[in-house]
Amino acid sequence: MRYRTNRTQEIFEELEHENGHKKSWSDFIDGSDYIHAVAEGKIKDDDTVLMMSIDGAQLYKSKASDC
Repeated sequence: MRYRTNRTQEIFEELEHENGHKKSWSDFIDGSDYIHAVAEGKIKDDDTVLMMSIDGAQLYKSKASDC
């Protein structure tokens, strides 16, 4: 249950050590939107984060658009 908090701390340490540059990405926690939200205090250590990804699937067979 502490994965996000622990991994976030590791990422901030890596960014500090590498002068703000990230070498690799492996999870949503590595993303800049997430990192900025944590840095701005919008996401705290004890918060629960729910991520949603939509792949552009067309939900209706006769729909005119695939957006």
